[in-house]
Amino acid sequence: MHDGAEKFPAKTEKLFTYLQVVSACFDSLAHGANDVANSVGPLAAIVGIHQTAKVDSKVEVPIWILVLGGAGISIGLLTYGYNVIKSIGIKLAKITPSRGFSIEMGSSIVVIVGSNLGIPLSTTHCQVGATVGVGMCEIRGASTVWKGVNWKIMAKVGVMWVMTLVFAAICASSIFGILVAMYQPQIEPMNCGPIALKIGKVDNISTVATESSHKARFPTTPTAMARWTTVS
Repeated sequence: MHDGAEKFPAKTEKLFTYLQVVSACFDSLAHGANDVANSVGPLAAIVGIHQTAKVDSKVEVPIWILVLGGAGISIGLLTYGYNVIKSIGIKLAKITPSRGFSIEMGSSIVVIVGSNLGIPLSTTHCQVGATVGVGMCEIRGASTVWKGVNWKIMAKVGVMWVMTLVFAAICASSIFGILVAMYQPQIEPMNCGPIALKIGKVDNISTVATESSHKARFPTTPTAMARWTTVS
C-alpha cells in the first residue's frame, strides 16, 4: 500500500508541512465545535433542569462545563489517542503532508458546516471517510483497486462502528438501571430550583389553609366539641 502510492516532489511535500499546521488548527476548531458539544450536551441539560426545574430546547451552558469537556478530550487524546492515530494515519492508507492537508481540510469543513446547522456529526467518521477518499485517489486501474486503502482495517472499523452503538446502549442502560434501583422510590421530596421552591411554598400554604378550615369546621378541643355536639 505504501510502496505503490504516488510520490510527489520533496519541495511540494515540504510546502504542505506548513499548510498542514493551518489545516490541523482548523481541524482542532472543528473538534471543539462538535466533540465538546456532544460530550457536555447531556450534562448541560441536566444542570439546566436542576437550576430552573423545567425542560427547555436551549439552555445556557456554563463556562465550567465547557472547560470540563475540553479538558476531558485533551486528556483522552494524550493517553489513548495514539492508538487511533496509528490505525488511521499508518495502517488505513498512506499519509503524507499533502494528503494529510486534504484529509484535515475535507473532514473539518464537513464537521463545521454540520455544527453550524446544529447537526451532531462524528468527527471520527468524517476523518476515516476523508482518509479513504484520499486513498482511493491512488486507484489508476483495475489492478490497483485494492492497493490505495487497507480494506481489512476499513471493514474492522465499520464493524466496530456498529458494535459501539450496541455496547454504549447496553452500558448506559445498565448504569441507569443500577442508579434507579439505588435511589428510587424517592421518600422525601427534593426541591431542584426556584420554581420548585415556589411550588413547595404554594403546597405548604394550601396545606395550612386546609388544616385551618378543617379545624374550624370540626373542633378538636373538648369544650368546643361539647358545644358543637349540643348545637348539632
